[in-house]
Amino acid sequence: MSSSFPLVRRYEASIRLSLEGDARITQALLAFLLFSGLSFLRNAYAFSYPILFGEDGYWIGRIMVDGFWHTLIHARPDYGVAALVALNGISLLITRALFLSDISALPQVISIVASFVFGFVAVLPLLTLRGLLHPIACWLIGFAIVFIPVGNDSYEIFGRILNLGFYMPVIAQFVLIALLYRKIPIWFEVLLQLAMIGLMWSFPVVIGQYLIYIAFDALQRHAKGASYGRRTLTHVLVLILGTTGFNPLALIGSGGVLLPFKFSSFIEFAIARSAIFPFVAPIYHELSDIVTITIFGLILVSVGFFLRRSGQIGISLLDYRVFLFLNFGVMWAATLVMRRGLTSFLDNYSTSFPDRYFTGVNIMFLVACMALALGHPLAAYRRFAGLGFGTLIIYWLVSVPIFQRTMTDMEQRDFGTFRDTICDRAAGRSVVLPSSSPDFVVLPSYPSAPGYSWKVSVERQIFDQTVRAQCR
Repeated sequence: MSSSFPLVRRYEASIRLSLEGDARITQALLAFLLFSGLSFLRNAYAFSYPILFGEDGYWIGRIMVDGFWHTLIHARPDYGVAALVALNGISLLITRALFLSDISALPQVISIVASFVFGFVAVLPLLTLRGLLHPIACWLIGFAIVFIPVGNDSYEIFGRILNLGFYMPVIAQFVLIALLYRKIPIWFEVLLQLAMIGLMWSFPVVIGQYLIYIAFDALQRHAKGASYGRRTLTHVLVLILGTTGFNPLALIGSGGVLLPFKFSSFIEFAIARSAIFPFVAPIYHELSDIVTITIFGLILVSVGFFLRRSGQIGISLLDYRVFLFLNFGVMWAATLVMRRGLTSFLDNYSTSFPDRYFTGVNIMFLVACMALALGHPLAAYRRFAGLGFGTLIIYWLVSVPIFQRTMTDMEQRDFGTFRDTICDRAAGRSVVLPSSSPDFVVLPSYPSAPGYSWKVSVERQIFDQTVRAQCR
């Protein structure tokens, strides 16, 4: 009967779309909670053995000494790390809201906040690639992001805010996918453009990704015969605001890795570690340069084969899968140029350390490969790719240390928890570190290396209240 009444049909269609939308929101929320929980479990030590790690402690101290907004803008002289400072500020705010002036639980709060961000990154494929890929493929990519191999360094990465900087380009590529390939309302587009400014202020590689987006957007609009005037103004404004926090001298800097370039490790650094590591993590220590080049060549041939087969059915140079590979290319090139000192750590595939520098670029290469294969027009190819990547994820779980189970480095060095550090300082059991003001107490934070040690400045009033609450 409803087929005879157009209004009834439209009403039924609207109800169906509403139910589908509610189901997608519910699925995305469940995925977020699941991925956040798994990210937390990857390094539960961040909660059970709580310390302030590296820059997390440093930025917390800067926020207490200089204030939040000053630290947000001036955290580094070469480029902005706004998102990381903001997340540390949020963690400090939550800690004080829950425990008033007792900040001994700050590392645990940081680990929870960081886990939620890791979970958010993993759910982005479900939010942005749905409609371009099958929902199961989006879930598979999400699990791959959560379980990305990181050698033996889970304790340095998961549960820490400081390492989320390497995830900013990953977030940026999904935001740009939404801007390019999804129909979104104007108000939401404005929010995403503002998010891009924040991401540029958090990791400068995002500027290069945005330039790729501008080119794609212009070519898409030209192909459709659409106006580009307002878009040009938007792009220029976003670039101007996004680059104000970037010092061009950073391009010739070392990215915080003050070590010489070692040519003998270049193949391992450029290919094995910066690109194909997720595919070879279980056998990484068995590799050689020749094997690495061979595997990389096979992957490139596979990519070319998939592109060629897809090309017969209509893939274009403006396809989202091409866009993902170009985003990886920007991140890969930036890693090779700005982190070249990492070659000094690598030594004939004996170690993958320091893994944290490679998490973002590894995820971007893996996502690009998965999207290409799982988005193939032919169902047989998609099923084969899904089976292959599902097997790879299972192989990670049984063959490489995905979850931190062994004693961590800070425990081996007998570096006490944040609470222990506060109580030792109050009891005079630790070295008194100099402070620029009697209103602040300077505490050591992990890691402590010869010639340089990380420190955190704490307001004396907050320090005294924490001591009264925790140290008896």
